[in-house]
Amino acid sequence: MSNREEFYPMRFFATLTVDDLEASTRWYTDVLGFRLVFSMTGQDGAPILSHLRWIKYADLLLAPQGPPTSSTRSLSSSRPTRA
Repeated sequence: MSNREEFYPMRFFATLTVDDLEASTRWYTDVLGFRLVFSMTGQDGAPILSHLRWIKYADLLLAPQGPPTSSTRSLSSSRPTRA
């Protein structure tokens, strides 16, 4: 039996933004029993994403909290306006 994680298509991932990515990743793996599928690092070597899996099709992405970007839209800005 292989210890490698299976990769399969998923239409959606639950993504949580967290204040401390490394501590949150440890908590989800050590306390809740998730497995780390992979961790992505930025150009400076700091982690920028953790892909966790509890069971098949129960995957979770953790990303560090960051400042809002111009692509961030509120619900009110996505509604059509009426004249």
